[in-house]
Amino acid sequence: GLAERLLERYSDELELNSDEGDQESMPLSPDLKGRYDFLEEIARGGMGAVFRISDPVLQRELAMKVVLGDRSGDAPPQRLRRFLREARVTAQLSHPGIVAVHELNSDDDGRFYFTMDRIEGKEFRDVMRQARDGKDGWDRDRLLEILLRVCDTLEYAHSRGVIHRDVKPSNIMVGQFGEVFMMDWGLARLLADKDDDPIEDILSDTLPNTAPGSTVITRDGAVVGTPSYMSPEQAYPDVGEVGPWTDVYAIGAILYEILSGRPPYRTGDTPLPGHKILQLLKKGPPQDIQEMRPDAPEDLVEICRVAMSRDGSSRPQNGGEISTR
Repeated sequence: GLAERLLERYSDELELNSDEGDQESMPLSPDLKGRYDFLEEIARGGMGAVFRISDPVLQRELAMKVVLGDRSGDAPPQRLRRFLREARVTAQLSHPGIVAVHELNSDDDGRFYFTMDRIEGKEFRDVMRQARDGKDGWDRDRLLEILLRVCDTLEYAHSRGVIHRDVKPSNIMVGQFGEVFMMDWGLARLLADKDDDPIEDILSDTLPNTAPGSTVITRDGAVVGTPSYMSPEQAYPDVGEVGPWTDVYAIGAILYEILSGRPPYRTGDTPLPGHKILQLLKKGPPQDIQEMRPDAPEDLVEICRVAMSRDGSSRPQNGGEISTR
């Protein structure tokens, strides 16, 4: 069904070049003939847009993700493959810390969408800022509780043979009532199928320029991730294999930020361009936390050091191992 409709619509366009990405992108919203009511767009990334929608049958609000395409209604096949893959990978991960996917489908014109629970809350990076400013009752202990919940979610994903590869504060949502969700599994790697990697489709799909500190994807070496939270094996694939320990490094980098007040390799209040952070990462570890914060608890500092070891085999090997330290 889905594969046939995809092939039928895009079979003549499989040799797209990167110039396609230079066109203005717009959400390819499906015509569902009243099945859902579109309320507002709430987020947009390099691949798709997310809408707040209403389900008049079950009388509830949901979120719907759609693909970005050009004004003629077309999207590069590689982008569609990534979109479909993200929906299927996320749907296979049934855990309280992962947003539930309800439906993956398309309209009569082949405009694909998937629906999921709508999360109301804040990105963890905003919560961390509130804790630094002493606002709304947020403090280090509450931040650590959230990080432990993220470790539990990643432990589950790792047990299912899935690594996230882009763990960072902006991909963690904190709900209104204390819920914690690991978001955006679009770069996830299935360890059982190493030939199925979204990086290949990302490299062939031109993405808009990203802001400093955002996800970096390059053609040489297939670098994928976010510089401040990226492990050495992601930045320089020849130094080691990517695995669950790669997500552990990112957890250590978030802990580093909680304890020091700034992300790894940040030397001031102004974010560094991604390529400069990658250069610093290649040279060695970031500044030691206790040099910046002598009062930081030694046990937490040691957990951070171990999680951010340069050698992946020296780190805890999954999310569960780091949460029990």
